[in-house]
Amino acid sequence: MQTSIVPYLYQERILQAKRENSKGILVAGTGAGKSYTMGWSIKERIAAGDSIIVVVAPRILLAQQLFKSIDERIGKTKIQHRFVYSGEAIEREEKELTSEQILDVHFSTTSIHKIQEEKERADRNNVPLILITTYHSLDRIVESGIPIDTAYLDEVHNAVSLEFSKPVRQLSEIAARMYSYTATPKKTDSAKGRGNNNEEVYGKIICEVTAKELIEAGAIVPPKINYLYSNINASDVDNVSLTRDIVKQTFEHYSKYHSHLNHKILFACDGTETIHQLQTQTDLVKWAQQNSIDTFITTSNHGDWVNGVRVKSRSQFLEMLQECGSDPNRKMAVLHYSILSEGIDVPGLTGCVLLRNMNPITLTQTIGRVLRMLPADRRAISEGLVKAGDTDSYVKGYGLVTVPIHKDSENDLEQGVSAIYNALCGMGFPPEVILHEEDTRGKKEITLPDNFLQTIKQKTKEIAADWEWVYKKNEFFGGDDVEDWIAAL
Repeated sequence: MQTSIVPYLYQERILQAKRENSKGILVAGTGAGKSYTMGWSIKERIAAGDSIIVVVAPRILLAQQLFKSIDERIGKTKIQHRFVYSGEAIEREEKELTSEQILDVHFSTTSIHKIQEEKERADRNNVPLILITTYHSLDRIVESGIPIDTAYLDEVHNAVSLEFSKPVRQLSEIAARMYSYTATPKKTDSAKGRGNNNEEVYGKIICEVTAKELIEAGAIVPPKINYLYSNINASDVDNVSLTRDIVKQTFEHYSKYHSHLNHKILFACDGTETIHQLQTQTDLVKWAQQNSIDTFITTSNHGDWVNGVRVKSRSQFLEMLQECGSDPNRKMAVLHYSILSEGIDVPGLTGCVLLRNMNPITLTQTIGRVLRMLPADRRAISEGLVKAGDTDSYVKGYGLVTVPIHKDSENDLEQGVSAIYNALCGMGFPPEVILHEEDTRGKKEITLPDNFLQTIKQKTKEIAADWEWVYKKNEFFGGDDVEDWIAAL
């Protein structure tokens, strides 16, 4: 067990915010170690005398992973725990779970009577009870009528749906304390609606950790936006062939311009059928094998495949993905639609390629997957070989966020890159971190927001998150070199 891990300063801020507030939202990006702070907080609440604690996650798989992390943080503290999952949820996710997780799941319940019995048994044993559930099954705990001391809601932006908002609201009313975690709060127009901005339900944002803090602490790396030009008209090529060529071109470009790593790239594809046809109707897997690249392909409709071979279960697929991702000597391509966007930690990812439009939350979660630190860099920091935040000294000093650009994509380009920029600003990255990136046609240029000049003059104002990007500098600078123009200011 990793009981020797101590909180970063920003994690201590999260813990202190919970000590000072009985309700609230804690906003921190992917890689912040939110599950660690949840575990430490639960240990504190048990020491303070809490007898019933509820932990809620979006899916069974994530709930299982969350409880494992919590269990490691609370160490030898005696507890009693029970999973509360419906049979429908188990059937939906069973193929994704390991045999150990499946055993736990089959001892789960959604029986109100059994939940009440579990509480009575914990009372007799004089130990605290931790109930782990999903938003789908939370209503059963609420309906059991048992008193709840503290509730922890993970990825709470999921709770705003019509299906889940009622039990979450009821939980907020009966729990003495309720803390909600997310990197991407989801708001509604009404402050009394289902959104995370309903303070009666969720409380205020009591702690917000910026990406700058995470970088300085050595928790994540900054992103780099990278434009990949295909020099073709996308409308002239079928989407499967186009995607295949982008996968190949991305590896070739990364190996040329970012050659210090064996790249592991996450491709967010435009649909499950495209992914399936990439494997069955193109030479992609064969090409990858010839170039020593492991291919991991996962879809809800066609299952999970590693190097062209069907994997029996999602849990086995994830284990193989973890193994390959942890090996710095291997390269890999991971093709998915949405399965790996939220909550699944894939170690070693160096870049992501955005092949479809996404809502802001999914986009932010996808980008967050590639900003995690490499284990080698974490070790170097802990051993004092590298200073936390000195990203230039890391093995992986940034996560590449790649945007494919075609000759006929100008109409979509502004909207797409603006969405990515806004997502990164929403994650709290300082604008200077993401403004500069190479033009992959071989020359260096700077992409600027359209009101950059005004911001330079004002100096004191922060860059607004809703800036739009300028792609054709000559329209604004009359052909002058941008670097010279900036130097002249």
